[in-house]
Amino acid sequence: MGISEILSREAANTGSIILFKEGIFWRAYERSAFFFVSYIKAYRLTKRYFKNVGCEVVYCGFPHTALNELLANYSNKEVIREESMISIYSFEQVENDRFNDWKNGVSVVAKEEKIGYALPNVCGISRKEEVLQSIRSFRVVNSTPLECQQFLIEMQKQLDGAV
Repeated sequence: MGISEILSREAANTGSIILFKEGIFWRAYERSAFFFVSYIKAYRLTKRYFKNVGCEVVYCGFPHTALNELLANYSNKEVIREESMISIYSFEQVENDRFNDWKNGVSVVAKEEKIGYALPNVCGISRKEEVLQSIRSFRVVNSTPLECQQFLIEMQKQLDGAV
């Protein structure tokens, strides 16, 4: 299902969570994401501009293996399961202003330029502090497993004999 079809479903969504299966993940978009993080679990939100629909879209996702555990506490809700979509009904309706305020508060994910992991040597900053600053600024969630491995190798090289 394309993003334009998902957004048209979400535009009509007044009080439900619609989960869309994408590969091995389930995703909730827009109002569904609002209800999901408000009532089920506060997952990290992503806000991204989609060129093909010309707007920013907020969504969250989780692996298929977590689905049953997440929905276990919501047996009192009406749940309709389809092959690539799950709808969970009976949440309170949300006003447009409240939803828009929430959406505007989510940061846009920008493509980050590739930068070196090591910080330049600055007077008064020890190697240990330099490594700690590098670790604090490195974003695992926005990196591939290979980038994470390369980062770890770089940090180990910097720490060898320094700490």
